[in-house]
Amino acid sequence: LPQLGGRRTMRGFPAGRFRGETVAWLALEYYAALHPRLWLSLFVDWGGAWRERFGAHGWDRLDVSGGGWLGLRIAPGFWLHLQVAGSREGPVVFVGWRSGA
Repeated sequence: LPQLGGRRTMRGFPAGRFRGETVAWLALEYYAALHPRLWLSLFVDWGGAWRERFGAHGWDRLDVSGGGWLGLRIAPGFWLHLQVAGSREGPVVFVGWRSGA
Protein backbone atom coordinates (compact mmCIF):
# COMPACT_ATOMS: atom_id res chain seq x y z
CA LEU A 1 0.00 0.00 0.00
CA PRO A 2 1.20 3.58 -0.60
CA GLN A 3 2.59 5.26 2.51
CA LEU A 4 3.53 8.67 3.89
CA GLY A 5 5.97 9.60 6.64
CA GLY A 6 9.72 9.77 7.03
CA ARG A 7 12.46 11.97 5.63
CA ARG A 8 10.70 13.01 2.39
CA THR A 9 6.91 12.98 2.96
CA MET A 10 4.97 14.03 6.09
CA ARG A 11 8.36 14.74 7.65
CA GLY A 12 7.16 15.14 11.24
CA PHE A 13 6.05 11.50 11.39
CA PRO A 14 7.96 8.20 11.36
CA ALA A 15 8.39 6.40 8.02
CA GLY A 16 5.25 4.54 6.96
CA ARG A 17 3.05 6.21 9.61
CA PHE A 18 0.22 6.79 7.10
CA ARG A 19 -0.63 3.84 4.85
CA GLY A 20 -3.67 3.15 2.72
CA GLU A 21 -5.13 2.48 -0.70
CA THR A 22 -5.40 6.26 -1.24
CA VAL A 23 -2.94 8.90 -0.03
CA ALA A 24 -2.97 12.68 -0.36
CA TRP A 25 0.04 14.89 0.40
CA LEU A 26 0.70 18.60 -0.07
CA ALA A 27 4.07 20.17 0.78
CA LEU A 28 4.92 23.86 0.88
CA GLU A 29 8.65 24.53 1.08
CA TYR A 30 10.78 27.67 1.08
CA TYR A 31 14.51 27.56 0.20
CA ALA A 32 17.05 30.26 0.99
CA ALA A 33 20.79 30.42 0.35
CA LEU A 34 22.48 31.63 3.52
CA HIS A 35 25.88 31.23 1.84
CA PRO A 36 26.87 29.53 -1.46
CA ARG A 37 27.66 26.40 0.58
CA LEU A 38 24.88 26.67 3.20
CA TRP A 39 21.13 26.39 2.44
CA LEU A 40 18.06 26.65 4.65
CA SER A 41 14.60 25.25 3.98
CA LEU A 42 11.36 25.69 5.93
CA PHE A 43 8.40 23.42 5.16
CA VAL A 44 4.83 22.44 6.04
CA ASP A 45 3.42 19.03 5.03
CA TRP A 46 -0.29 18.24 4.98
CA GLY A 47 -1.74 14.84 4.12
CA GLY A 48 -3.22 11.52 5.10
CA ALA A 49 -4.11 8.00 3.98
CA TRP A 50 -7.33 6.05 3.65
CA ARG A 51 -8.03 2.32 3.50
CA GLU A 52 -10.77 2.92 0.96
CA ARG A 53 -11.53 5.78 -1.39
CA PHE A 54 -11.72 9.29 0.06
CA GLY A 55 -15.12 9.54 1.76
CA ALA A 56 -17.39 12.27 3.06
CA HIS A 57 -15.58 12.40 6.44
CA GLY A 58 -12.10 12.10 5.01
CA TRP A 59 -10.96 15.62 5.84
CA ASP A 60 -10.65 14.80 9.55
CA ARG A 61 -8.12 12.08 8.65
CA LEU A 62 -5.63 14.67 7.39
CA ASP A 63 -2.66 15.67 9.53
CA VAL A 64 -0.06 18.45 9.44
CA SER A 65 3.65 18.59 10.22
CA GLY A 66 6.35 21.18 9.73
CA GLY A 67 9.98 22.00 10.26
CA GLY A 68 13.15 22.88 8.45
CA TRP A 69 16.53 21.67 7.32
CA LEU A 70 20.05 22.97 6.82
CA GLY A 71 22.20 21.71 3.98
CA LEU A 72 25.98 22.23 3.94
CA ARG A 73 27.99 21.50 0.79
CA ILE A 74 31.13 19.75 2.03
CA ALA A 75 32.61 19.20 -1.46
CA PRO A 76 31.30 19.49 -5.03
CA GLY A 77 28.32 17.14 -5.26
CA PHE A 78 28.43 16.13 -1.57
CA TRP A 79 25.94 17.63 0.93
CA LEU A 80 25.44 17.14 4.65
CA HIS A 81 21.81 17.59 5.81
CA LEU A 82 20.24 18.21 9.22
CA GLN A 83 16.45 18.12 9.26
CA VAL A 84 14.14 18.76 12.23
CA ALA A 85 10.37 18.29 11.90
CA GLY A 86 7.51 18.18 14.35
CA SER A 87 3.92 17.00 14.54
CA ARG A 88 1.37 16.06 17.17
CA GLU A 89 3.48 12.92 17.76
CA GLY A 90 6.56 14.94 18.72
CA PRO A 91 9.82 15.95 17.04
CA VAL A 92 11.77 13.89 14.50
CA VAL A 93 15.42 14.57 13.64
CA PHE A 94 17.23 13.29 10.55
CA VAL A 95 20.95 13.61 9.82
CA GLY A 96 22.26 12.40 6.48
CA TRP A 97 24.18 13.15 3.33
CA ARG A 98 23.48 13.36 -0.35
CA SER A 99 25.86 12.89 -3.22
CA GLY A 100 25.38 13.71 -6.88
CA ALA A 101 24.64 16.84 -8.89
